[in-house]
Amino acid sequence: MSRLRNVVAVFFAVLLALSAGYLALVFHADRTFDRALVRARAIEVEAIEIGESREGIAEVRIAGDEGERAFGLRREVPPEENLRLRVLLVGGIGTGENAARLVVPFPGAEIYSFEYPLAARLPRGSALSKAASIPSIIKGTAESLVSFGLAKRAIFSRGDGASNVLIGVSLGVPFAAALASIGEKPDAVALLYGGGDIGPIIARALPSGPPSLRALAGRMLGRLLARLDPARTAGGIAPAPLLLVNAEDDPRIPAASVRALHDAAKDPKTVVLLGGGHVLPEKETLLEDLVREVAAWLRELQISQDVG
Repeated sequence: MSRLRNVVAVFFAVLLALSAGYLALVFHADRTFDRALVRARAIEVEAIEIGESREGIAEVRIAGDEGERAFGLRREVPPEENLRLRVLLVGGIGTGENAARLVVPFPGAEIYSFEYPLAARLPRGSALSKAASIPSIIKGTAESLVSFGLAKRAIFSRGDGASNVLIGVSLGVPFAAALASIGEKPDAVALLYGGGDIGPIIARALPSGPPSLRALAGRMLGRLLARLDPARTAGGIAPAPLLLVNAEDDPRIPAASVRALHDAAKDPKTVVLLGGGHVLPEKETLLEDLVREVAAWLRELQISQDVG
């Protein structure tokens, strides 16, 4: 009996230590993202360097006033077209700066995309090593938000009459929604194939395992990223017009997460549901359909009559 009591005591001691550690991590994550949101809003541009254009694509390097950096690409407007739109495209982590290469261009649009500092911090190896890397992932996520905030400030402050459009796709949706909710509003915002209440989205992305364990891990990781949950930030996008595009049969974004995002967003908002599952770089037809939807929406807003 005494041995059993000792085992139970050790079990609860370990459980208490793990709980305390997790709560400390939640506190750390909240503070980190709060600081990143403040910095993304207040950041100033120190320098912008545009490289030589090659086949309509140029490298972009931006420096912030406290040493921040943003590295990306610019898809340029062809010489025979007039500049009408500047688009900051926040793609998924897997596409990063190459999102500007992948998107089907539309007339008059200068399109920028940037790499994720987070990508360099994503762990590889065993589940234990990945768990140990969570603080590093939090830091990389915050650095990515600030980097995109720097890009937003640089791109949307040109003052030449072009309309500013912020687009988030897939894993880029949390970053785009957060950036659109702070500081100067873009002329239009599109959140494509994303969702709110991101715990279940994370659970679906986890390696195979018991559903109940994946759901628990998803909720715990989702709480660490709560400050960037689109269900929390999307309401702050108004009064900028907002386009929400999702798939009815998306295997990566649960229907409940889609509803959470749509419910959090405020008018003026437009909701479009497409088939074809989750958007991926290799789905060329779906990408073309997506560009047409965005172009048609911009025409309705009269942001650019010549788009599409």
